[in-house]
Amino acid sequence: MQASTGEENFIVLIQALRLTNRGLKDYVDFCLEDIYSSIIRNVSKVVPACNTYCNNLHENQWCAHCKKWRTEIESYIRLSPFKKKIKWQDIDFRKLTGPDGGLAKTELFSIYIRRHPNTPVEFDIQAILSLFQNCVYFDIGKNKSLLDSVRNVRNKHFAHTANFDITNKSLRDSVDKLILLFQHPSMLNYGNSKCIITKLRKLRKRNMELVETSTHELCREIIELRYDSSTAQRKLDTYILPPSTETGLVRRMRAAVIRSIRGQCHYVPVFLTLLISLITAYWLKYEKDTNMKGYLYSIMTRNYPQELQSPEGKFKVSNL
Repeated sequence: MQASTGEENFIVLIQALRLTNRGLKDYVDFCLEDIYSSIIRNVSKVVPACNTYCNNLHENQWCAHCKKWRTEIESYIRLSPFKKKIKWQDIDFRKLTGPDGGLAKTELFSIYIRRHPNTPVEFDIQAILSLFQNCVYFDIGKNKSLLDSVRNVRNKHFAHTANFDITNKSLRDSVDKLILLFQHPSMLNYGNSKCIITKLRKLRKRNMELVETSTHELCREIIELRYDSSTAQRKLDTYILPPSTETGLVRRMRAAVIRSIRGQCHYVPVFLTLLISLITAYWLKYEKDTNMKGYLYSIMTRNYPQELQSPEGKFKVSNL
């Protein structure tokens, strides 16, 4: 069945939101890495490290190391009331302080978005906007009106819609707000932000060539499920999420490889030293053999008559 103009607009919006979520996730991954590295540098100055995870104890019983973790994490919180709402006993300090950087950054992300305990962490648009608003690292968080406008796009035309279609004007207005998000000075020059802006501008003009085949297939399925809005919404939410780049097993394998490489880095200078020594020894042996050949040759030819060349260029044979 041929989709109506409004339904095609909805398909374009889904593609624009999917593209936006991917770009935001990429940006957030980079920023969380920077935040976490800074926290680790400061926490590592406090020794000894804690192995009992004091966040399960009363605050007065926390060790200096765990207190430093809390201080550093809270230093990135924008508003003081937010600090009081954090339930530290729900934070998994094993992940936060463990060797798996991916799990640690995800747990850090969950603190700044106030994830409910025992619920999965999803890097969806809503959660990322909450991160921007709650964490001082992100200058874009100061622009509440911009963040609210993007939330409205997601909620009004995507999450809380029953018709799964929008007008041409609503599509243009919605994509314009997504473009403004990536045009913020803190994001504009990062990574592929400009490329995303270019694609969003094409989608704003209803360029269907940028719509992925999977988006078309999903929307056909969603339109058929329009009377089962809860199922349709779950499918949409799942589709919009950026694909996970690493499973837990892959993260653990990557961390193990990194630790292995770090543990064997001291072999590199040893190998280079041995290589240089081998090359030097070979060269000296070559020089010695060359000199020895010259010496033997001189002995062997010492008692033989030599041909002498006269100044006139004629050869004279020596007397025997």
